[in-house]
Amino acid sequence: MESESKGYITVKRILALLILSLLFFAEYRNIPKGDVSDNYPPAPSLQKRKDAKTLDSASFNGSRKSPTSNRKMVIILAYMHTGSTYIGSIFQHHKGSFYEFENLRSHMYSTRAGKVIHFLNGTSQRLQPHPDVLNVHHNVHPVVGAEAVRKMITCNHQDLDLATLANHYFPIRHPVNRHLVPFLTCQEKLYGKRTALYSVSALKYVDNKMLKNTPHAMEIVRTCLPLLTNRCKRSKIVVEKFIRMTMEMVKDLFQSFRNLKIIHLFRDPRAMLDSQARNGDSNANVLSTFKGRAKYICQQMSTDRTIAKELDIMYPGQIYTLRYEDMVDLPLDTIRKVFNFIDVPFTKTDELFVKSLSRKKPAPLSAWRKHMTAQSLSIIDEYCSSLYKELGYIEFKNLTAVKDPRQKDHF
Repeated sequence: MESESKGYITVKRILALLILSLLFFAEYRNIPKGDVSDNYPPAPSLQKRKDAKTLDSASFNGSRKSPTSNRKMVIILAYMHTGSTYIGSIFQHHKGSFYEFENLRSHMYSTRAGKVIHFLNGTSQRLQPHPDVLNVHHNVHPVVGAEAVRKMITCNHQDLDLATLANHYFPIRHPVNRHLVPFLTCQEKLYGKRTALYSVSALKYVDNKMLKNTPHAMEIVRTCLPLLTNRCKRSKIVVEKFIRMTMEMVKDLFQSFRNLKIIHLFRDPRAMLDSQARNGDSNANVLSTFKGRAKYICQQMSTDRTIAKELDIMYPGQIYTLRYEDMVDLPLDTIRKVFNFIDVPFTKTDELFVKSLSRKKPAPLSAWRKHMTAQSLSIIDEYCSSLYKELGYIEFKNLTAVKDPRQKDHF
């Protein structure tokens, strides 16, 4: 009897395991391909170039014909220290999305240096600063920049230049690279960590010795590129975030894509510049540079705002003006409005993620107001005060008012 009982229990366990296995595989088969794309596939081998070329050719030649009408395209047009990484991470975690960021960075440095950029089809182009660009703070040619952005939002990465495809800013496995890790890891495996094809610093990358071995670099990128383009094409929404894009570039894009949405992200210039100075970004902690940054940033923001108003008349409903402060004050309501603007459902998962990023209660005094000096305030007010009223920020009479938590800094 005892042995029969043990046998009966064993049979029950086997049946239970079989049922669980069937349920698991049934559930697995129902998962859309886009949802498992974050699993990193093995990097292709350079030794198997025949197969790789076939794959590349199929991917490249078919990419221009891939329909974009059903795929939503979103551009976050922001400025340095405006909270663009915050909203970018929200889109990155949205189911079915593809998110990239700062892909004009190498363009800017290559243009400043007058470098020749190389394309995967064997052609090359020397970049030169555009005469209409305000100053050395921003040197992305509007026509060249717009064309590069066009290739990104349509998943035609194979038409981008080598430096853009090989460059990355954060370490490969940083959370912001979530959708790019397979592509970047593939390059790392094929070329090696110590002599990587890319560099964390774009300035170093422009002069990277690897660029002198362009054929080998091309081969690596071609081999790995399907890991990027296929991920992009499978997505339901492509989100590209830039702090080096201008509204001038948007003009041409709107003529081609009526389903393109622009999220124009602003932040109080006083907070932006204080943050840049405290972090030493672009040497903003140096007084002369700080003045130049204040002048450039507020001129660019003002110009972009003017062009955005003109475009909003021509293409109503395609530009959404967003303030960083609203995301801090009312994160759920604000992000829900943004999702409604791009006609994407704001799911429970999205809501929980936003809650995980948000403070329970905003601080009574913004960080910039704690650190602001009378000298810095005077410089920023000189170049940026005209933007305050335009964007709903309140100008302070003096530093004492800045430090007073009873006084608001925005409406």
